[in-house]
Amino acid sequence: MKDNEWELLGVRELAATDESAEEFTGTLLIHRVVGSEPVEAVSVRVKRSVLAELQANLSRLLQRSVRFTPPPR
Repeated sequence: MKDNEWELLGVRELAATDESAEEFTGTLLIHRVVGSEPVEAVSVRVKRSVLAELQANLSRLLQRSVRFTPPPR
């Protein structure tokens, strides 16, 4: 099933769409894992609740990672 797998390469230009910042738009840079297709740039619209969920999950995953060092504040 590797033919259906995509790799997330980055997120660009993520910005609020309104003053209340309940929704954000940006571009996902993705690439098919198997194959030589070029990188795709996909425009996305993301709700604040989804970003908050991602933040919680990614923070937990990174904290469990042995090699992760939090950036200085």
